[in-house]
Amino acid sequence: MEEMRHLLESDPANKDRIFPYIGGEEVNDSPTHHATRFIINFGSLPESEARKWPLLMETLENKVKVFRQSKKSIVNPERWWMFARPASDLYQSIVDLKQVLVCPIISNKLNFTFLPTRMVYSHKLAVFAFETCDAFALLQSQVHACWAWQFSSTMKDDLNYSPSDCFCTFPFPTMGEQGIALEKAGMQLFDYRSC
Repeated sequence: MEEMRHLLESDPANKDRIFPYIGGEEVNDSPTHHATRFIINFGSLPESEARKWPLLMETLENKVKVFRQSKKSIVNPERWWMFARPASDLYQSIVDLKQVLVCPIISNKLNFTFLPTRMVYSHKLAVFAFETCDAFALLQSQVHACWAWQFSSTMKDDLNYSPSDCFCTFPFPTMGEQGIALEKAGMQLFDYRSC
């Protein structure tokens, strides 16, 4: 946190490339889902563009470059300042949204919530391009919870939520007029849980 403050105070433009980083723990354990970790994110910028933020690149050179260049697996040593798995399709699909629906992959309960889109999401979160409360109400419902427990695996006593096994196969109803009632119920539930 201190280092992030220093980077922001040294050059306010660094704010454009420092993002909150959030995972399942923050979603499971905090009603506000407040990010306590931050990450430098250059997306797919080439190194010449990323160098326009010299303090951030220096930080990455000191903390990331040597580690990344020693890896043989998925990390491309030629792109050491970029994420190894950038989830470009995800971020492209949510670029016009203000918030997304997320769910921790591992949890002792089915726990969907909304998060802002200007974040970097851990691989321990399932992220869905929904920003409406009707989708929240449906996915947080007991019907979907039963479906998820039936079709996902478990890790010890926790649900190991698998989007391919229980989200993609879930028989979503056609909304019609019920969508308005679901939206209202979802809003009330979300507001109640946020208190």
